[in-house]
Amino acid sequence: MTANGVRRPGGAPADLGDFADVTTFSLGPDNRRQVHYLLARLTAFTETECGRPNRIGEYLDEQRSHQIEHI
Repeated sequence: MTANGVRRPGGAPADLGDFADVTTFSLGPDNRRQVHYLLARLTAFTETECGRPNRIGEYLDEQRSHQIEHI
């Protein structure tokens, strides 16, 4: 659980660190939950920095359907 009570899928780390060493990034059947989590966090961060409400709980809710396309 995170500080705001949202469960991290697959035990994703709280601090992803520097992305300089990431040379490839793709969606595969074995990392779908991690990619979903990363995109949800990035989207929520961007939205809150633009003054919009934090919707991370909605993005991570497994009952809601969000599609990931073209990474």
